[in-house]
Amino acid sequence: MEWWKHGKLEQLISECEAIQKRLKRSVKTKKQSDQKAFCCLMLQGQVKMALRFVDHGSDIDRKHDITTDITKKLKEKHPKAAKLKQSAIIDRPETKTERVIFVNITQDEIASNTKHSSGSGGPTQIDMDTWRETICSKSYGTLSKMLADEIATLARSLETDTVPHDYISTPLACRLVPLKKKDNGIRPVGVGECLQRINGKTTTGLLEEDIIHAVGTLQTCVGLESGIEAAIHAVKKSFEEHNSECMLLVDADNAFNKLNRKVSLENIKRLCPQCTHTYTTATTHPPLLSQERVTQEGDNAAMAMYALSPQPLIQALSSETANDEVKQVWYADDSSAIGSLAGVKKWWEYLQDNGPDFGYCPKPAKTILLIKDSSLMQSAQKIFKNDGIKITDQGERRLGSVIGTESFREQYIKNKVQGGEKDLHSLSTYAQDDPQAAYSVFTKGISSR
Repeated sequence: MEWWKHGKLEQLISECEAIQKRLKRSVKTKKQSDQKAFCCLMLQGQVKMALRFVDHGSDIDRKHDITTDITKKLKEKHPKAAKLKQSAIIDRPETKTERVIFVNITQDEIASNTKHSSGSGGPTQIDMDTWRETICSKSYGTLSKMLADEIATLARSLETDTVPHDYISTPLACRLVPLKKKDNGIRPVGVGECLQRINGKTTTGLLEEDIIHAVGTLQTCVGLESGIEAAIHAVKKSFEEHNSECMLLVDADNAFNKLNRKVSLENIKRLCPQCTHTYTTATTHPPLLSQERVTQEGDNAAMAMYALSPQPLIQALSSETANDEVKQVWYADDSSAIGSLAGVKKWWEYLQDNGPDFGYCPKPAKTILLIKDSSLMQSAQKIFKNDGIKITDQGERRLGSVIGTESFREQYIKNKVQGGEKDLHSLSTYAQDDPQAAYSVFTKGISSR
């Protein structure tokens, strides 16, 4: 301070440079930083987050830094609300839902669902550990029960009354996270408030049977036990049938963000009226307002809504191609059609023409046609000439599995094994300093693969 007072700036700078040189020697390497972060996450019980340090098979490479360009891309992925297309509304009368069915949303249900929930917090940053401590701990006595009872009252009100958006905009807000794909792309996910996730989990648990009945068997992402395994085996079995020539694997463009909310809500009123009030308001991602979509990973009820929304489209596709014996399987936005080349072409054209009315926009560049026999390649190229889709006779990955030739499947399995070896090698480096944490990650995450 004396040097500064007397203007001896050169001496100050010289001293700072000397200190800075010594600080560089003590800077931790990336390996040491990752080691510390891995250990801290495991001590906090965040196994999924810790797995990211050893998972070489994931297509996500941490998060994007928030820049002007990233913010612009996030806004592009949240389109304005599309118009209501009457042609997309299912021809079925609306039915009334009795309020009495929501009486079973009690403080005990709220406490139970809070106890079995986990995750980080939304914009308020209040994570599920804090909510669990507040609601489930005996430390607060009757106050915990009073809070759970108030949350149950809120959940019942949201399901039985039309509440203005301004009144509940805060609990509906999400923390928008731009995850970074390995190809430098963006996967926007919303981290919702834990309070809303508790309400969503309680409500969907109460209405589970109604949702399963409304969704049916063609959409396997909700309610069905081992639904993804069922979808994989159904696709494989259908593809192996003698009258099947090809399989079309469709990928939708910005699927969750483009879902037409107006159409969805109108169809849900007719398909599963008990869920009508679940998504009657827009979701906010400060400073963005999501006028379309469901909140991917930000709400427990999101997948249920996405499963219900395209049901009229799925039923229409079945009716349109019934004579062509085309079979279809859906898992959320991943749809597949199996049958003859002509039949699948008809199915694809109908999906392209009518899917956008529901907010389901097929993306030809990421859509793949897998033909069973290479002798059909010329015919396939002629029929799908102007569609811009990829055509192959080797094989393709679908829903975590693989379908195709023996050599393609062997190579796929070989790559998976090599990825597992890399994961174990990375985990072994962390085990040198934190063996118990590494062992926990192995038993709870890696071994199941």
